[in-house]
Formats: sequence, C-alpha cells, structure tokens
Amino acid sequence: MPEQTFDVFLAHNSNDRPFVQEIYGKLQDRGIKPWLDIVEIAPGDVFLTKIQEAIIQSKTAVICIGSTGLGKWQDLEAQILINLFIQKGMKIIPVLY
Repeated sequence: MPEQTFDVFLAHNSNDRPFVQEIYGKLQDRGIKPWLDIVEIAPGDVFLTKIQEAIIQSKTAVICIGSTGLGKWQDLEAQILINLFIQKGMKIIPVLY
C-alpha cells in the first residue's frame, strides 16, 4: 500500500453528516488524522478518484450507519473497504447510531 497519510477514513451517508463531523472533530482533538470528504475534496476534484486515493492512504476505516442506512456512495466505499479487509487486513470499525 502507498504511504498511509490518514489514520481513519470516515465513510458515511450525507444525511448523517452532522454526526460524522462531530466524530471528525473529536478524532482531531485526540491527535488522530481522519479523512472526511467535505474537508479533503475540493471543488472540481474527481470525487471517485479522491475517495479511492483516500481509502488506500488510510490505516483504518469507520463505516457510520445511521437511521437512513447506507448512501449510494457509502455503499461503494464499504465494498472497497471490505475488499481491502479481505486482501490486506485493513481494519474496519462499524459505528451504529
């Protein structure tokens, strides 16, 4: 795997963004470097490319699942993350709320 720039990739449904932003801030407060799309993806960036790069550059992943379930992008992210879990042992932490 390439250099791991992020400690944790935060996969979430956009409907759950306020909760995930709170997690993001708490992780940063503890010296953990999280990846969150609205922080790391700039206007004009190719969304899917940025997500794939971030997943590869992350040590672990959190899949946040709220009352609205998985979003379509989050479902794709989860599939990629599960594949990395199987192939390379990437740690995945589900968060239900």
